[in-house]
Amino acid sequence: MLIILIIIKIIIFITQIMVFLILIILIIIKIIIFITQIIIFLILILLILIKIIIFIIKIIISIILITILNLYGTSFYNNNCFKKLLTIK
Repeated sequence: MLIILIIIKIIIFITQIMVFLILIILIIIKIIIFITQIIIFLILILLILIKIIIFIIKIIISIILITILNLYGTSFYNNNCFKKLLTIK
């Protein structure tokens, strides 16, 4: 009877260790998922900032082109290249 109790206690102890190890592995996986979510969020913010900077550069280029067209007359405006550059997408 005593040997059976000792074997049962050993089995319970081993299962507790296994459950503890599984919990540690799950916590590590959750930390890794959280870090990757933060990295993805930062990449999205960076992409939004790059789009805003490109939009501002397009506005500045179009203002410069409009001033050039106003200085040198509207004969250049008939060229398709200037029409494509002036349109902001």
